[in-house]
Order: sequence, then structure tokens, then C-alpha cells
Amino acid sequence: MPRSVHGLFEGVGALALRRRRLVLAVALVLSALAAALIPRIEISTSRYGLVSKDNPYQRRLLAFFERFGSPDTPVVVVTGGTPEKRRGAVDAIVAELEKDERFRSKVLARLGPRDVAEILLLQRPGALAELARQGEGDTLRPAVERGIVGLVTLATDLLYAGLEGEAPAPPGAEANMGQAFAVTTALVTDFDAYLAGGPSRPLTLPASFRASPAAAGLDEQGYLQTADGRAHVIQTVPELPGDDAAKDLAPVVDAVRSARDRALVGESPTVGADVTGLPALAVDELGYIAQGLYVSSLVATIGIVAFCLLFFRSLRKSIIALTPLGLGVIWTLGAVYLIYG
Repeated sequence: MPRSVHGLFEGVGALALRRRRLVLAVALVLSALAAALIPRIEISTSRYGLVSKDNPYQRRLLAFFERFGSPDTPVVVVTGGTPEKRRGAVDAIVAELEKDERFRSKVLARLGPRDVAEILLLQRPGALAELARQGEGDTLRPAVERGIVGLVTLATDLLYAGLEGEAPAPPGAEANMGQAFAVTTALVTDFDAYLAGGPSRPLTLPASFRASPAAAGLDEQGYLQTADGRAHVIQTVPELPGDDAAKDLAPVVDAVRSARDRALVGESPTVGADVTGLPALAVDELGYIAQGLYVSSLVATIGIVAFCLLFFRSLRKSIIALTPLGLGVIWTLGAVYLIYG
């Protein structure tokens, strides 16, 4: 050991011997203050807290979440039973969720005309471009500014132009004309009901559409399902104040699970529902971490005490050896809170 370090330890030891009561009083005060800070230390599972907010990319990401909300939300996966029983369970869970103000109009489990009417054309930017070209370019902007009414009006005008031969039809269009008119008629009917504010009827998807890759996540009645069709899915999109599991996510995840439990009381016992998604995983992860820390700390403490008793073969000497170790742990945790929060 270098003489300077050796001298430092000698000086500290000599001071402790000369000023025993003062050193003991200071140690007790520091220990009490540090012990009072330890309960304030929290376990954080925030994925975004690992990067400083001063980082420009992290700042942009957090600004996006603040404006548009987090993309990570709880999801309920309904499994087992027949498709009919799963749909019944989905309806019951959605009804329970929407009793909570946090989930009202923020649950998606089944596509209906109202859902399709607002996003259908926005999901096909290529179709909008073609609509602009067919409408000679200048007519798209005012139509878009008028919302869904303007877009449907423009599409109707183009349809009439095609029927009257004023607009050229693409090659091979005649073969699919009957099916296209059937689908168009159904969509126009649904749009009309939507615009009139009337009740939405169940959305029935054409067989040709269900066979396409775009409909892999929908069953024949418009319910969201997994790609293999063996489970149904309920997507919730509540507002999350942050991504900390204990403060922000746990109340929302608990509300989803409580609604799930209430809804399944009268449903078929063969149907089950699990809550997943990053918020649910983060909440469960926090529980496992807290339990693991408790168990590992308890086992480590018992092991150290047993080792000291075995080595010193004296309870008094073991206490003397463990006292500074315990004080060091308390002071370290208090310093961690003061430095890192």
C-alpha cells in the first residue's frame, strides 16, 4: 500500500480513537439521514429514461410522444373456445372497458363502417394520387379540404363518368365490374349511414377481401384476430402520462385486467384472455425485479451472517465485523439517492 494511503488510514483511525464520541455521533446522524432516504429509492423500468433528455434524438422522441401519445399500449388476446364464443367474450370485455372514462372510444376490437369511413382513403395514398389524376389534379385539394364528404362526392362523379363512357376503364375491368359494383354499393351505403349519424350495422367483409393479405388480421365479421385466426385481439389506446411502470402504467394495466376479469365471469370457461403489450410486460417485469431484489438481499444477508459466525465462532465478533459493513451499505444507498435521484 502506498505510504500516502497508509498514512490517510492511520490518520482516520487516530481521529476515531481520539474523538470517539464525536465520530460515533456523526456516524449515527449520517446513518439516520441515509436510512431516511433509502425508502425513496424507486425501481424504474422506463425504456426512455436510459438516455438523457438533452440528447437531440431523445428530445424529438419525447416531443412526439407528448403530441401524439405513446405507441405502446395494453392489448388483450382472447383464446380458446369457438370463434363465436371468442367474439362474445370480446364484446363483453369491450363493454366493460368502455365503462371506464380512460378507455371510452379508445378500444378497437372490431372494424365497423364508422372506423372504415374515416381512414379508408388515407390508408391508400396511391388511390388518392390516382383520384387526383382522374379528377384532373385541381379537384383533389378542395375535395380533401371538405373531408370524407368531398372525397365521396369526387369518387361518385368519377364513377358516373366511367358508367357514361367519359372516363377510360383499365384493361380487364369488365370481368370484375359486377363484384366491384357490389362492394362499392355496400361501402356507399355504410358511408351514407355514417354521414347521416345513423347506427352502424356490422361490417361484412367480401370473401375476395378476406382472402387478401391485407385482411389477415380480420375475421369474416370484422373482428381483429391473429394472423392464424386462432385468437382474437382487443387493442386499447388510452392516454399514458409516461412509461414508468409503477407510476404511469400499473394503474392502466390493472384497470384492463379488472375489466377482463369482470367480463369473463359469465362467459364460457373454455375462453381465456391475457393482457399483453409493452405496458403489461413492464408492470410484470417490475414485480419480478422487486421480488428478486427482496429475495436476493435476504439470502445474501443470511449468508454473510452465517459465514461470519462460522469464521469467528463468536456472535460478538460477528456483530463487530458486520456493523461497519451495514453502515457502509446504508451510506452508499443514501449517496446513490442524492446523486442519481
